[in-house]
Amino acid sequence: MKITEFGKDVRHLRKKHGVGSRELSRQIGKAETYISQLERGQIKKPDYDICFKILKRFDFKSDKIKYLLENHYNLEMPDFVTDEYRNYDHLNNHQEEDTYSIEYPVDKIQKNILDKEFEIFKIDQKLATYLDRLENKMISIKDMMQDQYRKDNVGMESIINSLYSLFNDLDKDKIKYKFMQELFKYDYSNLPDELKMKVIAAIDQTISDEVNNEPINKD
Repeated sequence: MKITEFGKDVRHLRKKHGVGSRELSRQIGKAETYISQLERGQIKKPDYDICFKILKRFDFKSDKIKYLLENHYNLEMPDFVTDEYRNYDHLNNHQEEDTYSIEYPVDKIQKNILDKEFEIFKIDQKLATYLDRLENKMISIKDMMQDQYRKDNVGMESIINSLYSLFNDLDKDKIKYKFMQELFKYDYSNLPDELKMKVIAAIDQTISDEVNNEPINKD
């Protein structure tokens, strides 16, 4: 992996920990715009010590930072800072949170474990990127609903109430989730008007049949 990927991973870590780009820039002693430029790929070769400080800020242990920078970002520690970071580890060892409960020996087991953790980190990063896109879509949907509500508040209120009812407790109801998944996996906007009306008629008929088949209370 190239060092240019480092900025993307930093963005994921910031989002995960709720840290602003300006705040992080100040914490590592750089200009307020530094992290934003790093994440956009404008800083092609960030200094080793800066990368080290950034990962340290997010509670990575020193040994793991060195491993990640060297093996996943192809960034080797300069000889002139080796002693500095060795001393840094010694002075701050008692302050580090035991984020990773396993002490990694420098052997094949260490490499396998760290590689697996990094794979999980990248999967988590992809999820965060997807959620960002989803959040933007939700904002757009909200704006469109507001516009439509101004035009037809009665009709939109019915749509909004129905959506709210379907989404309510969705995580606790597997049948409701399956229904929602099947209902919205199709892009109905691409259907011809005639087929759209057939879909509506089919739904209306299904609901009507269900209501009419309800047992009559004779009491």
